[in-house]
Amino acid sequence: MKKLNELFYIILIIVILQILYECFNNRYELYDNFVLNKDDRLYIKLQDLVFNENHFYKNDIDLFNKYGEFSKWNSIKVLDAGTGFGRHYNELPNNIEKIGVDKENLYLERAEIRNPEGKFILGKLENNKLFNKQSFSHILCTMDTIYNNRPNHEMDNIISNFRYWLKDNGILAIHIYEKNKDLDPAPRNFSLVYNDKSKSKHALTYFEHFTHDAVFKNTGKYLYEYVEKYIMKSGNTIKRKRELHIIPKEDMMKKLLENNFKLYHKEKLDDIGIDDFSLYFFKKQ
Repeated sequence: MKKLNELFYIILIIVILQILYECFNNRYELYDNFVLNKDDRLYIKLQDLVFNENHFYKNDIDLFNKYGEFSKWNSIKVLDAGTGFGRHYNELPNNIEKIGVDKENLYLERAEIRNPEGKFILGKLENNKLFNKQSFSHILCTMDTIYNNRPNHEMDNIISNFRYWLKDNGILAIHIYEKNKDLDPAPRNFSLVYNDKSKSKHALTYFEHFTHDAVFKNTGKYLYEYVEKYIMKSGNTIKRKRELHIIPKEDMMKKLLENNFKLYHKEKLDDIGIDDFSLYFFKKQ
């Protein structure tokens, strides 16, 4: 009987330790490699709040309207490639046909809330069967969309698909990183910057109910992780990382030129506080 009691207490201690371990992990850190599932809705809502500098998106679309040569087209149809939360989509004129596509359904849910009459498609840009040949007069590819893909596989396929989906003389407007060193992790103009023990630059952004901490980590040749930490007032922390292949600008330009895209305009964005990337305008030859 004594041995049974000892065994019972040993099992009970093991169970309690396991429960404590699970509670600790669930309470203080939820971490994965940006593989979204239905339990990530809180994270998506928080991210939507963080990346909410609307003047960034408005400025991009103002430039798109200015240099997109819309007057040369009888029929305009725009693909918002990697639409995300649908912020650029929302700034596009309502009198043109537009479609947003993203590979993450949770992003599209937020995009549809922001644009209840919008048209969105779930799909990967490397899939050339998403759209027919020469379906669009314009393609808008903003933020780090093109860098979320492996450079010699998905990235090459996406650029090739852009050429396939665009009409002759169609326009591609795309953000291209000017540099892949000293990347700015700040999501807002009011973000604070600090260096950690390894001298990596972090951006700390305070909100009413949580704090956002972000950093770029160089993990290989042209390979970076954008690591985000959402620290709630309750003590809970949600942590996510996203892998980016930020190849040199020269390599990106080569990929585009080899796909018969001709550069005709470049617009720097440092006047609105962005010096990492610029908005480039290409025409399909």
